[in-house]
Amino acid sequence: MRKPRVQTELNKLEILRHCYRLMATGTWDAISVADLEAGMSKTRGAIFYFNKNKTELFINMIDELFLPLFRLDEKDKERFRNFNIELFFLTYKTPFERVADDLRINYKIEKPSRTVFNIISQALKIYPDFSETIKTELKAELLFLNQIINPNGNRIVDVSQLFNKTIGYMYMESL
Repeated sequence: MRKPRVQTELNKLEILRHCYRLMATGTWDAISVADLEAGMSKTRGAIFYFNKNKTELFINMIDELFLPLFRLDEKDKERFRNFNIELFFLTYKTPFERVADDLRINYKIEKPSRTVFNIISQALKIYPDFSETIKTELKAELLFLNQIINPNGNRIVDVSQLFNKTIGYMYMESL
């Protein structure tokens, strides 16, 4: 009897989340398949039912757990469009901050800033075109921020400086 589709997706997500935490706090190349199995109720067969190999597993983790947080979704964009500038600045988080918050809250990682840099450095090595994907996402978000913060084309705030300062603070925090 086939498992219901919902349960299959939950199994896949459980595997991805477990492996993501290991990758985020370690080095993907040094993590063995036995390490991936340890502490999880899923077997090697289940891991590779959803992923052809370790590289595909890594790419799936980035695609399904990292990039959706890094990318500002349409629902959030619509919400931000309805905020005044003060409320926007009180609630907006850069892509790096969104990923760090997820790591701290959902994965209980104490130094999420260090972990964000770890994930990015590993993805640059393992994930084809990761650099271009991140550049594209950052450009799209900067364009959106300019529309929110500088709606009439007046350069009241240099939005790229928001990212630069955030990345600088996160880097210092990661040390």
